[in-house]
Amino acid sequence: METSSYSAQQRRAINLVWTASGDYQFEPQFLALKPNGEPDFYMNCIIGLVHKWFGDEMPARLFSAWVGDARQSVFDELTWLALENAAYEKELPVRPVLAELRRGHAEEFFASEYQLSRQEWMEKNQLVYAIQSARWKTVLGQRPPVLTPWEKGLSEALACPGIMSGEEVAAAIRAAFQKYLRFDGTAHAKTPLTLHFGERWAPLLTKLFTTEMVRTDDLAIGRSVAVGENGMVRASNALRSHLRSNERETEDRDYVERCFGRSLYAPKELALMEQRDCTGNHLGCHLWFTRGEPSPDKPELWVKLVRAEGGYSASARAMLGERSFEAERTQAKEDGMTDERCAKLAVGGAVIGALGSLLEYRPSWGMLTGVRPSKVATEMLLGGMSKTRVKKMLTSRYMAFPKKAALATEVALNEQKIIGSPAPQDCSVYISIPFCPTRCAYCSFVSYTSQRLLSLIPEYVERLCCDIRAVTGAAKRLGLRVKTVYVGGGTPSILTPEQIGTLLSAVAENIDIGSLEELTFEAGRPDTITPEKLNVAAACGVTRISVNPQSLCPEVLSGVGRSHTVEDFLRAYSDARASGIPCVNTDLIAGLPGDTFTRFSATMDGILALRPENITVHTFCVKKAADLRQTSGIYSIRGGDVGKCVDYSQIKAQQAGYSPYYMYRQKNTVGNFENVGFALDGTEGRYNIYMMEEVHTILAVGAGAVTKLVRLHPADGSRPVIRRLFNPKYPFEYLRENKCAELCRGIEDFFIEYPF
Repeated sequence: METSSYSAQQRRAINLVWTASGDYQFEPQFLALKPNGEPDFYMNCIIGLVHKWFGDEMPARLFSAWVGDARQSVFDELTWLALENAAYEKELPVRPVLAELRRGHAEEFFASEYQLSRQEWMEKNQLVYAIQSARWKTVLGQRPPVLTPWEKGLSEALACPGIMSGEEVAAAIRAAFQKYLRFDGTAHAKTPLTLHFGERWAPLLTKLFTTEMVRTDDLAIGRSVAVGENGMVRASNALRSHLRSNERETEDRDYVERCFGRSLYAPKELALMEQRDCTGNHLGCHLWFTRGEPSPDKPELWVKLVRAEGGYSASARAMLGERSFEAERTQAKEDGMTDERCAKLAVGGAVIGALGSLLEYRPSWGMLTGVRPSKVATEMLLGGMSKTRVKKMLTSRYMAFPKKAALATEVALNEQKIIGSPAPQDCSVYISIPFCPTRCAYCSFVSYTSQRLLSLIPEYVERLCCDIRAVTGAAKRLGLRVKTVYVGGGTPSILTPEQIGTLLSAVAENIDIGSLEELTFEAGRPDTITPEKLNVAAACGVTRISVNPQSLCPEVLSGVGRSHTVEDFLRAYSDARASGIPCVNTDLIAGLPGDTFTRFSATMDGILALRPENITVHTFCVKKAADLRQTSGIYSIRGGDVGKCVDYSQIKAQQAGYSPYYMYRQKNTVGNFENVGFALDGTEGRYNIYMMEEVHTILAVGAGAVTKLVRLHPADGSRPVIRRLFNPKYPFEYLRENKCAELCRGIEDFFIEYPF
């Protein structure tokens, strides 16, 4: 059987499937791979057992029923939960070792949570995760998470027992989907995400940035060699049709494109059409729809890296048709510089030089691609470099534009004024309120808007107060000193005045409010802010509050799902001023769909006229878990007018007496720009600096909150140590599981391991 089109890890997965089934002659329809590409031992065994007990026809009919549906990945994952239980119970009497393998898989499922970033965690499908958690908690003999009656019913319906035949399992799955997910067995096509790149960017990015793979959990069960919606890989077609290697396939597509033009459909759409139409004698064939107009040659990039005397030398050549540009970069290995960094600087400089000439465009941040570009400037400043020298190094070594180098340097200097020499005992407390009245279309944060979940707020506040008491008690026993407190969300101002008073009173009872540098209450949504709530916050010691318009253009607000008006914001801002809270922050977003430079500049001017102490200007980010990701995906990587908006905000803010005091960047930000916080002198949001620069511990309470333990100066003089502790993600889980004692033990164990 031809398997050359598979990687070594995929071939390992195929062998696991074959071994479990006892049949080496069939062609596996699915493969189970972890995010790192390694095969998942248990789930590949289950795939083999599904073939052994149910054959191939039944699963093939099931999975083909919803190809193209917007919820395809959800149906896939839930179906495998049903098949897993049925196959497991059928095989267990014959193969008792399955029980231990199943427990190991369950343990690995939960262990993977602690390796995820906050962004990755937020991007998980909530329904799938909840039902998977219930399954694997039960396998481990632990109390399952609290499910809603609807989720519980779906979970029970998918627990197909081993006594069922294959057709009975399929019928049960279809019935569950019809009853709980309103799926009638007919695929409902989704509107594809369209990314439009203009001019010369299109051919380059088509080659360099292929279809994005999305995993709903730590295990991906494959669907098609051409990546499907959920990044899964179906193996049968590849094996049956003896597909060539990916490299050869890419060459063929490039040739067709040059001769006949680019495809009118995105790769995902083509993959779905091929799965539907390329069957029988046409199995393994590919489709290509064009206007019949030849495309220019796709760009090619060649890079050569060699070790040079005292460092590395790289050369790059970028070609498009008859146009060709070359660039070289030699990087000396300086004191304290690793070989890896030295090589990256050499390659990065050569690539940017060649591609920049070819495309007549260079990224404003050069080679600085990380979340915290100011950290590079900070390292240089702490190393004794002058401000002028730092800016020069950022432009010459990292190829950042002078204005970005100046911004990073200024932010680093202002941060150092605040941070100074951090004491190892310093810490901050974050309190999570993961509830919102409605969900903004651009938001990907963990927040809950349904009335069913909002009804949990009274119990949630009560639990928060208990956890504040417990966590701050652990901090006192360890000798930690709380410097700032941040109440964030979500929308904390969704709480009633009484609930706000209860929560902040718990803070005051367990933390010396008078010694705090800052107590922030992120009100956020103007439509939730009332004078009563603000007065309670002020009376309880709040020193900084956020009132966030995002835009002062009614059309923009309506387009992104903000359920407040400009007048609502102006009223809320006036009420915040009247409350006496000394520091008011306002958040703006540059590049929102429907916004223009004229509209944004008017918004910026309007905010500056109000004279808040803090102004935070974000750049619109196309986030995976946001509704806008599905409904409005047209943007340009160049950013269009967004660059002008970002520049305008920074120039006008500094002209008005505001200084940039913290900054960070995100993936998928329009134009690859940055988010910057500005402050009048002496009003900087200190929590933002401490959190972003990771200079001291953040103790976090509430659903979805992540405690970040930091030890900057270990006794052995090694690099800083950072450890994260995760609270249960969902309010139901948070209330039911009550893991605060476990959190406190984790905090205490860390500082016992790394004492002051």
